[in-house]
Amino acid sequence: MQDLKEKYDKGTEAIKNQLASFPKSVEDDSELRDFDDIVIDDTNKDLGEDEKSDKDAVSDLNNAEDTENN
Repeated sequence: MQDLKEKYDKGTEAIKNQLASFPKSVEDDSELRDFDDIVIDDTNKDLGEDEKSDKDAVSDLNNAEDTENN
């Protein structure tokens, strides 16, 4: 889970830097919200090596989404 958080933090920072380079301010954060989907989709590529680890990763992602939505 810590690796996932680090990937998310690095990716979010990269997106913020890209948004900062635009000449005008961007009012919506849809690019940042879309990054959540990219991380989740990328995680699916890692599934399949270890069944217990897979279940833990999916559970962690579900719990993270539930926490954000509350």
